[in-house]
Amino acid sequence: MFKKFVLLLLLIGSANAKYIVYYRGFSIAEIDDLSSIHQEYLRAKVTSKIYRLITMNPYVCYYFGNKPNFKDTKFHIDYQRYLAVFKMLVEERPKFQQLLVCGENDVILQCPDRSICAYTYYEAGKLFSKGQIQFDENDEISLIEDSHNHAKIVRVEDKK
Repeated sequence: MFKKFVLLLLLIGSANAKYIVYYRGFSIAEIDDLSSIHQEYLRAKVTSKIYRLITMNPYVCYYFGNKPNFKDTKFHIDYQRYLAVFKMLVEERPKFQQLLVCGENDVILQCPDRSICAYTYYEAGKLFSKGQIQFDENDEISLIEDSHNHAKIVRVEDKK
């Protein structure tokens, strides 16, 4: 369950920003380069000593296409297809009121306006996660908060 949650947290972004991944209020990882979502993987630097003991590597990488080749990285395949769904979200911003249902598991995005989308993810008919995604004035993701799994990813600064 923890692996699935961390994968969800890695699925946001703008290629020009830095994000901090929080779990139950604790910072566990940083994401510097989200442009790799287009190549069907995301890689994060582990910043929490406890999470680093769990992964036994300084980086974690989730993928759903070809497995990338990195050293010192713990790899996880994206069986739930979170990356595919969020790749679609990053590449094409949903329209107002749009609902998306994707694949074997249902992912529903509801976007009442340009600044926020609510999502629910059902796996085998049971609620797997739910939360909200907030966008800034440039339609880039500034926050994702998973209320079901007590997680949050926050954009902290733009790279210069």
